[in-house]
Amino acid sequence: PWGWDTILPNASGIEQGGCSSAPTGIRHLAACWRIGEQDFAERMIVAVKVTPPYHVYIDDSTQDRYGKKVVAIGAYVATVEAWARFENDWAGVLRRGPFPFFHTTDFFARQPPFKNDWTNQQRNEFTERITMTASEYPVLGVSGAILCEEYERTFPYNIQQGWRDPRLFALHSVWAWLHGMITHQDSRLSLPKPLHFLIERQKGFVGNAVELFYAIKDKFDSTGVFGDIGNGDRLMYPPLQAADLLVYEATRSLVEGEHNPIVEMRKPFEMLKRKRNVMPLELRADLLQQYVEFLREEHPS
Repeated sequence: PWGWDTILPNASGIEQGGCSSAPTGIRHLAACWRIGEQDFAERMIVAVKVTPPYHVYIDDSTQDRYGKKVVAIGAYVATVEAWARFENDWAGVLRRGPFPFFHTTDFFARQPPFKNDWTNQQRNEFTERITMTASEYPVLGVSGAILCEEYERTFPYNIQQGWRDPRLFALHSVWAWLHGMITHQDSRLSLPKPLHFLIERQKGFVGNAVELFYAIKDKFDSTGVFGDIGNGDRLMYPPLQAADLLVYEATRSLVEGEHNPIVEMRKPFEMLKRKRNVMPLELRADLLQQYVEFLREEHPS
């Protein structure tokens, strides 16, 4: 949960160091302290950035293949300490690129910054390393995916437009499943309580997602399993990049399976599921009906 930016002097002037250096931010901080440029070059300034102790990182994916459009939500759950170890290893894997971050769709499409001169063998080796790292630290992974044509066919037209986003249905289903798993009397999951969530910041989606979270929390979470929710970008929160990898592979697995029921599982998804702690949910009509009833109770109009 801790990060720091450090500026150290050297013979030629100023040198960057630390976990995540942001000289513009440090210079701004120095200016706020009224530290002059000469004094700034002679001092070590450390800025400590404190972030909430998030446990669950959530991302979404939309894929359109073989004439089938699928929308999904994916979440990875781990302790704060495990996520700290993950971030260190994740950064080490990305340095092999070197890549500033990881975005699954762009990586497999060979889009910048993932367009390089690597051979297929090199890309496969990197994919194996990144999936191994993503799957090493979480206690649990879950994804919920739905075919958009099935969603549109079943979802009532009289529901308010803002709540028609299929990602909200997938999010509701993932939260409901996760809460049920944790609170079940036979559950052996060892997780901190309450769980704090972080969802990737996206305009037009986060507001309803946050409202949905607290509605679920108020209605079902009398035991305080769920804590709070925040939003952020994947550059600042690397676990979101792991969640992106999970939800991409889960979504693609559903699309490929709908196209060819006997298709073999993709190697990256197989690696992500190697510890048998990933649950891909296929969101069908019965779960959608539960979501619709929930919306009608929360938004009668």
